[in-house]
Amino acid sequence: MKKSLMIVGLIIIILLPSILAIETTIKSEFKTGETFQAKFSGNFIDPVLRENVAFYRVTGGKHTLIPTQYDVIKIDDEYYVWANLPEAQDNYTIEIKEARYKVGNSESTDDIIISFKVIEEKAAFQINPGVVYTNDNFEISIQNLLDKKIDINIGTSTVSGDTSKFWFYEPIVEVENKVLVSLKSGEDKVVKFRVDAIKLPSLKNIEINSEGTNYIIPVYVFRNVSNNISAPIDPERNYGFSMTVLDMPMATSTNKTRIVHIKNYGKNDIENISLSFSGILTKYLTLSENNISELKSNESKKIELYFKSGIEEKEIEGQMKANIEDANYIYIPIYLNITKGQILANGNNDPINPDPSCYKCGSNEVCSITLDSLGCCQGLCEGKENEKNDSTNWEKITGWIIIGVVIVFLMWFFRFKYKGAKRKKVNLFKKVKK
Repeated sequence: MKKSLMIVGLIIIILLPSILAIETTIKSEFKTGETFQAKFSGNFIDPVLRENVAFYRVTGGKHTLIPTQYDVIKIDDEYYVWANLPEAQDNYTIEIKEARYKVGNSESTDDIIISFKVIEEKAAFQINPGVVYTNDNFEISIQNLLDKKIDINIGTSTVSGDTSKFWFYEPIVEVENKVLVSLKSGEDKVVKFRVDAIKLPSLKNIEINSEGTNYIIPVYVFRNVSNNISAPIDPERNYGFSMTVLDMPMATSTNKTRIVHIKNYGKNDIENISLSFSGILTKYLTLSENNISELKSNESKKIELYFKSGIEEKEIEGQMKANIEDANYIYIPIYLNITKGQILANGNNDPINPDPSCYKCGSNEVCSITLDSLGCCQGLCEGKENEKNDSTNWEKITGWIIIGVVIVFLMWFFRFKYKGAKRKKVNLFKKVKK
């Protein structure tokens, strides 16, 4: 018995520095149906990716991986994780694997394992997502889990940055600076937020509560600094990719190229931007360049992504990131879906030779408005396609006209060239007679 206690104590002593090196903010208990939220703070050497995080159900000492919708978002130096857990009362763990982080002067790759419970009591409502990182308008879905109508209270507060408030798309009842949303039993309503009034990079909290269920949703809004506002320039916050996500449906044994732009939105030039991607994508992806030596103010540069699918059907999730030395990074989630056979354009077919002008939005500049799935300004691709079709039609007409003119000219030429030339009659009979 003493020996067992000594072993347990030794394990605790070994793991204690790693546990203390990473601070966590997480509840020990969640209600059934409640959206999971947690925050991890520490000196991570590598970014914590979605593929590093997993959830397990613990029953009778057995750990079972559970499939669930979840996401990991970095805001400043902290990682926020949210998830929709199974509606089952039990013990669970969240684990961060294969992440390097500092423990004093040394490095550690020990798994970070945090336990929590899902209790029998039911949550009044569920939210999706549990954390937001955006530079544009966004929405939050709220679903009533109870068997009665409930009123949802929504309030906002500013943690840092611009103190301007969110706007709402729909006329919603406002009472004492709070928004009231009524939901019938089982009803799922989307609340849309507008960020028009926010001009500076800002961290805000959205507080949502009803019937004893409470959520605080961190929302980081990275907005361009207006020219008429005097504020310190943070280069880490003023550059970005031209698209927010890259979905890549591919057939097996094919190669495809995608184009992404990176733009410096700030007033200061940026130097030494390193580009990289998740290790899981190494077999399938290469970049046209891995370092941008300089990106001047308001300048954008093109990055080509070369995909090679291979012969196996697979679904892969990773990300491409850009980083300024040891500063905070930006990233694009990449979803690679490799299937056999031809893929259609509607989601089932990826264009083989996409129009580069669509990616560039007609120029080398990156759009500041909403982008489509290809990273182009919405509406411009359609215009470009129409121009392209019109141009192609004119080219065809012009070609046929030229061919017609050539044919008429040749007919005229041969007709008049040989019109005056008389053929000599040869009397073969006379020649033979002689």
